[in-house]
Amino acid sequence: MPSPVFHSLVGAAVFSKWQRFERGGSRWILLLFLLISCLPDIDLLFGFLAGNANLYHHQFTHSITFCLLMAPVIGGLFVLFKIDGFWRNTAYIFLVLISHLLLDAVTLDTKEPFGQPLFWPFSDVFFRAPFTMFLDIRRIGESSQFIQSLFSVHNFWAVFVECIIFSPFCIWLAMKWNKKKVVKIFSV
Repeated sequence: MPSPVFHSLVGAAVFSKWQRFERGGSRWILLLFLLISCLPDIDLLFGFLAGNANLYHHQFTHSITFCLLMAPVIGGLFVLFKIDGFWRNTAYIFLVLISHLLLDAVTLDTKEPFGQPLFWPFSDVFFRAPFTMFLDIRRIGESSQFIQSLFSVHNFWAVFVECIIFSPFCIWLAMKWNKKKVVKIFSV
């Protein structure tokens, strides 16, 4: 999987497109998009609570079904909090969630099961791309060592490479979509 840093960059880029159609946008909504971009990795939390963070990773939360179920739920929450446009919100949220799966598909996968169950529950087949663009993020599954294991030279290098190679593209995309509002959101 790419790092949460890169998943979040993609979430920020999609947010910039989203805010073009909505009235404004706030730092809180940007934060929400960043969290949504990492939502499929909530399976690490389930495993962490069970004593092994890797136990459920790349399972049902890494499926199109999960994305299709979560997008309207979160889109409904947007409407509940007076953020208009249920279908538009749902579409953008789905885009952010599915981008997570696509990025994971082109990441070096070194732990079984290899790939993701994209069509769960209709198929048990795990899919991954025939090429890789990102280094894996290495972590120890045991809950007592999980957080500490994330801070390694390998993981630092993986995040550095993601940022150097792909951040300019995400920033360019966000600025192309909505130049004035992106600058406004990030200004103090």
